[in-house]
Amino acid sequence: MSSTRANFILMLQLLVIVFIFYAPFYEFGLTNVSFLPPVLFLLTGLGLIIFGVYLFLSSLFTMSSNFEIRAKQRASSALVTHWPFSWVRNPIYLSGAFLSLGWSIFFQSLYALCGGIVLMLILLIKIRFEEFFLKQQFGKDYINYLAKVPRIWPANWRVGNRKKTLD
Repeated sequence: MSSTRANFILMLQLLVIVFIFYAPFYEFGLTNVSFLPPVLFLLTGLGLIIFGVYLFLSSLFTMSSNFEIRAKQRASSALVTHWPFSWVRNPIYLSGAFLSLGWSIFFQSLYALCGGIVLMLILLIKIRFEEFFLKQQFGKDYINYLAKVPRIWPANWRVGNRKKTLD
């Protein structure tokens, strides 16, 4: 991916994150759902935010010096495939989904929820570019990793993946 395109996607991503953060403060209660207890939104949103922060931080600490804001080749880079990268290939992006969903539920913000959806679409595009780059950098090792680990949603969380038993 060209440097200009990568910078554009990164700037777009950051603008959407800022929008998600500020959106609840400019809605003036337009999306307040009054038929459900507010504590339900607060606790659910807070739980998702806490899990998102945990997943984000554990991903950063696992990547250590391999973390880059944009994919670029370095001689010291290594393919990271252990927790949480053994569970999902893009745990940082998954943490973004949990954080934006938790934020929008916590504040009952339809605007923040829409921003979270836009953010995930941007990240899915970004993932495609990063996968192309990582295939070039790590070759067969990365291709084997692609075959074993799901892109952004853990395999054991998929509804269609559960075995049905009749007892």
